[in-house]
Amino acid sequence: MTEKTQICVQCGAEDRCYEHEGRHYCRLCAHGLLSQLKQEYFKSADAALGWKIDDLWRQIVFDPRSPEYDEFRMEDADWMDELEDEELENDTILAYAREDARELVRNFVAERLDGDLDKLKDFNLSSLENDIKYGQQEGNGFDADDCMLARAIYVLVWGDVFPYLNMLSIGSGRAYRGDTMNTFNTMFGREIPEQSGCYYGLESFHPDEKTRALARKFHDLVPTIGNYVVLPNHADGNRKTLNTYRGCHFQWRDYFDQFLTALEAVLADAPGQDAGLRELVREQNAHAFSGFSGPDGFLHLTERLFLNAYLGEDGHAVAFNTAMTGKVMYHWMKPRPSDEEYLKSAQWYARNAIQIIRARAERVVNVLAEKL
Repeated sequence: MTEKTQICVQCGAEDRCYEHEGRHYCRLCAHGLLSQLKQEYFKSADAALGWKIDDLWRQIVFDPRSPEYDEFRMEDADWMDELEDEELENDTILAYAREDARELVRNFVAERLDGDLDKLKDFNLSSLENDIKYGQQEGNGFDADDCMLARAIYVLVWGDVFPYLNMLSIGSGRAYRGDTMNTFNTMFGREIPEQSGCYYGLESFHPDEKTRALARKFHDLVPTIGNYVVLPNHADGNRKTLNTYRGCHFQWRDYFDQFLTALEAVLADAPGQDAGLRELVREQNAHAFSGFSGPDGFLHLTERLFLNAYLGEDGHAVAFNTAMTGKVMYHWMKPRPSDEEYLKSAQWYARNAIQIIRARAERVVNVLAEKL
């Protein structure tokens, strides 16, 4: 271990890195690598791998810069002793990596989808509320895009996009979290309790039945896997995350295309960046976004997260939901748009959202078919 600054091979961060097999890792990625190596060891019992783990473990624990140094330094102990002292079970050890995610999705497909993975494309994840196994852990609140099944899918499909993305690092209050991309309520409003399939915002503009049917089709697809993505989740000093910042932004109004346009400017370090978003991306979540900075970083990120439909032919983000009127439309806006203007925009938005969700669901299921 030296004081020489290195570039982390996994996330690109510049740090006084730890070395493993000639490659350098920052502290965060070294911990993630260590967890993955432990999982591989317990599956293979490869003694040579055990020694490699021991070497990396000692670098981390006996480094005075490490938070673990004062609390866990043990002169005569090795990493296996530490695990035994903590009485970790095998299933907990597997949770360090991705095998637990794979097992959860496999079980869900067998138990709830009759073994047919294709049914996942249209499965309503909001129906998993109060489901302890696939919905939320006992004592926690429920959000469909952050349920246990969704987390497992994110890990399997996008586990190699961001550093140290696994079942221990994902969820509310953790390093990563699921996010709903195409918002429904901003444009259409909430469902009217006594009128199933009718929505407060939409009904105030006197829609025809064709528009209502389009809105219902979109509404049914909102809580499906094609409309979900995983994003870094560290908060700023005001406890705002990327998820909450986008949802409350006075200009974006929770629209994902507006957010992506702003994100591209930050990653490319272009003029006119949103200050709050820059802080979240460049500071709080730099470990995750550092590998996507520069002129081509945003394009690379959208390709990895299956967000290509939000790009124009030139490879840059396009605010598709403003294409019809030039405005970010929301049902309570003032001055109030005409019925014709609103309905035209709502129809355009729903059609595009439906197309995006279906296309992404297809890609997600294709990846899962290979990983399961």
